[in-house]
Amino acid sequence: MWFARAASRPAVAPPSARHVLLFVPLLLFAQTGGSIPTPFLIILVFWLSAIFVSFTLFAQTNLVVMASLLACALSFAGAIFLVLELDNPFT
Repeated sequence: MWFARAASRPAVAPPSARHVLLFVPLLLFAQTGGSIPTPFLIILVFWLSAIFVSFTLFAQTNLVVMASLLACALSFAGAIFLVLELDNPFT
């Protein structure tokens, strides 16, 4: 009988949470290179630079405008830095 034969075979158990938690860091460590392409970063930096140049061309030069532009530039730079750092977690 085919169902008796199928029932006598041992079932393959799915991986436990312990095994998954043990192998995820190894899989992350085994990945080489970044997932963010260099041409994309070059275009992104050029685009952000063009935006800030256009803002400074048409804005009045006073302390509030320059402080807000500096804060925005630092936040964009920090965001790009974090994305690049989190792209390679074990370096």
